[in-house]
Amino acid sequence: MDLSRLTVDQIGGVGPATAELLVKHALVTVEDVLLYFPYRYEDYTVRDIQQAAHDEQVTICGEVISEPMLRFFGKKKNKMTVRLKTGSHVIMLVFSTKPFIKKISPFSRRLRSVGNGINIKLPLPCQG
Repeated sequence: MDLSRLTVDQIGGVGPATAELLVKHALVTVEDVLLYFPYRYEDYTVRDIQQAAHDEQVTICGEVISEPMLRFFGKKKNKMTVRLKTGSHVIMLVFSTKPFIKKISPFSRRLRSVGNGINIKLPLPCQG
């Protein structure tokens, strides 16, 4: 089946109004829809920290080498820090306003995190 020949109006559940809207955004074929990446597309491919440009958001994977330290600021604000060894670098990760992370994260193992040095998102286990 050649997806570049199927038009968007042949997709189940896509009516004339939706098809017209997709065509206005240059999404004419099913292949166009499948290969479309939105403006805020985020790539979560694990990369080496040395490949990152200044303030670029990257996904890194490494081994946690410290116990998580949780600090409270006021009633509902807190920060948790943990040190992550990735390659030959040790990085301090700071997670803000997420008190549940200390309970659910596998901090004795490997860790994957996404951020740009300022905003670090929820930590997840590394694959492999």
